Amino acid sequence: MKHTLKLTAAVMIAACGLFGLPAQSSAIEIAESLIVDLDASTFNSGDLSWANAGSYDDFDAVNAPLRISIEGTPAVYLNGSQAFSGFNPAPEGIVGLDPTRTIEAWVFNPSIASEETVVSWGHRGGPAGTNMSFNYGNHGNYGAVGHWDAPDLGWINNDPDYTAGAPEANQWHLLTYTYDGEVTRVYADGELWNEEETLLLYGGLNTYDDTAIAIGSQWDSVDVLTGALKASMAYGRVRVHDGVLSDSQIAANYASEKDGFKSPLPPGPAVPQPIPTGPIHRYSFSNAAGDATDAVLVDSVGGEDGVVRGDGAIFDGSSLVLPGGTSDIAPYGDLPNGLISKLTDATIETWYTLDGAQNWGRVFDFGSTDVGGEGGELDEPGGGGEGLHYLQ
Repeated sequence: MKHTLKLTAAVMIAACGLFGLPAQSSAIEIAESLIVDLDASTFNSGDLSWANAGSYDDFDAVNAPLRISIEGTPAVYLNGSQAFSGFNPAPEGIVGLDPTRTIEAWVFNPSIASEETVVSWGHRGGPAGTNMSFNYGNHGNYGAVGHWDAPDLGWINNDPDYTAGAPEANQWHLLTYTYDGEVTRVYADGELWNEEETLLLYGGLNTYDDTAIAIGSQWDSVDVLTGALKASMAYGRVRVHDGVLSDSQIAANYASEKDGFKSPLPPGPAVPQPIPTGPIHRYSFSNAAGDATDAVLVDSVGGEDGVVRGDGAIFDGSSLVLPGGTSDIAPYGDLPNGLISKLTDATIETWYTLDGAQNWGRVFDFGSTDVGGEGGELDEPGGGGEGLHYLQ
């Protein structure tokens, strides 16, 4: 299949503290008892552990998490390789056969991946329903909850749609998970986002009881944290309850604490700024309309003219039109050697219209080529060269 690329108008190449404490109500709703109660204001960069005000262990730091501030709100930041881990196995009330539990976490995720772990225990590997991972990811199947296999849950909806999505990135959210022994529910900012009849559909849960509670990572097995799926996000508070918060209690906790978690304002529109220096090369493709085979591509600034290689390209008076095709026949514009490699910084701009995409389609491709193990370069369509050190 051919795909047409039109280079229009021009190609230009230019050388180129202090932490506040978020408000917390003295009347936070609690379901039975708090097993985990973490607050970012009690952790500092370099600390070996994060003090837990709940009944479970303090949490050991893994790979030196950082204390930061987001709009004045203290936060603990995990960068995708860091985590926290308790020492003892998760307590009886939240493991085993269909345990009742609630997880709450104030988190700020700059960029959402398919599966990022907020809090976990149990471990991966199955069978179904044996893991407990509360996630902030956008995967339609397991972006919110990883129970392992069928009982997983996304943020938006369930089988058969599994729509991808999650609460908005780059904003503080109070994310909440509950399991009442029958139904799994997930909430964001006090509102129900998704739920599933876990007991009815899958026979319930039976969470492994042999691993510690972890923050920002899952367990591959006992004592082995996952290499991937770790959180790249900031934490303000984390709570794990031994029972189930109701909808109204979840909404009340959000209302009680939300004023202490200020999100950055969205960026405003870009303000145009004058370019301090003009381009060092400019190709305008303003040749007269007609066949472009072997035509010169004039560099009106730097004098480094190029040439059109191959057959089938045309000029339409303001653009170079490349019809596309397979690599053995597709025409292209060949610019002089050394145009980019001599620069330490560069900006490349172009106006173009793409009529159709294909694998390995290129707007620009700069670099070196090895032809048959003897170096060299391609000076026409086709050939079996291997690209080396290239930018495309």
